[in-house]
Amino acid sequence: MLVMALGALGAVTWESWQTEAKLTAARQALQAEQRPKPSPIAAPASALTTLTSAQRTAWAQIARQLNTPWSALLDALEASLPDDVALVAIEPDASQGSVRLQVEAKSLDPLLAYAGQLRLIPLFDDVNLVKHETNEQDSNRPLRLSLNIRLRAP
Repeated sequence: MLVMALGALGAVTWESWQTEAKLTAARQALQAEQRPKPSPIAAPASALTTLTSAQRTAWAQIARQLNTPWSALLDALEASLPDDVALVAIEPDASQGSVRLQVEAKSLDPLLAYAGQLRLIPLFDDVNLVKHETNEQDSNRPLRLSLNIRLRAP
């Protein structure tokens, strides 16, 4: 009986050690889970300090493009467009803060009047005539005017 009692005591002791080891591992896992984790917002802020000059310039260009008031610009172009002038092309250049327009009409006077109207729009800082040409391929031979519009800084 003594041998059986010692065997049972050994088995209980062994099981107690195993349970204690599992309990210690569970406590460590719980403590690791309860530790404060770094904020996901904090990581990009530290990454900004390591940006190169070229990367900062690229981010600034992206921000400038995203902050360009495209709907206001298109609304202003549409509202000021007379019936005898056709808007052929709009080429934005957000890195320069400008837009190039190509407009067509049967004569030069409506095109120049349209350029004058664009100068009066508060959204635009400057309107420059880049070039004019006659579209020889079209049977109506319309005049085409290229304008470069600098957007006012927000």
